Amino acid sequence: MTYNQIINYVDLVHPNSFDQNTKLMWLCEADGLVRAEVHGEPPASLPEKVTILDSPSVPVPHVRLYSYYLFAMIDFLLSDYDRYKISSEMFEKAMEIYAKWYIRHAEA
Repeated sequence: MTYNQIINYVDLVHPNSFDQNTKLMWLCEADGLVRAEVHGEPPASLPEKVTILDSPSVPVPHVRLYSYYLFAMIDFLLSDYDRYKISSEMFEKAMEIYAKWYIRHAEA
C-alpha cells in the first residue's frame, strides 16, 4: 500500500478540500509517530517528508491508522470537534493495537 492509496481512500470516504501535499505532511507526521513511539527510532533519523509512492512503515491490516490520522486532522481543522474526538480515538486505538502487535512479533 502507498500513501497515494491512503489519500485516495480518505478522499473517497471523507471528502475534504485539503490538498495532497498537506495530507502527505500529515502522513509523514503519523509515520514519524509510529517509528519513534513504537519502533523506537530516534526522531533525528526520521524523514521530513514522504511522497505519494512511498509506503508506510505499518503493514496491512494495521495501516488503517494512517487513514484515522487523516480523518482526525481534517475534522480538527474543519472545527468538527465531535467527529475529531471520534477520529482521534480511532487513531489512538489503532496505534495501541499496532504497538501491541509489533511488540509481540518483535520478540518472536
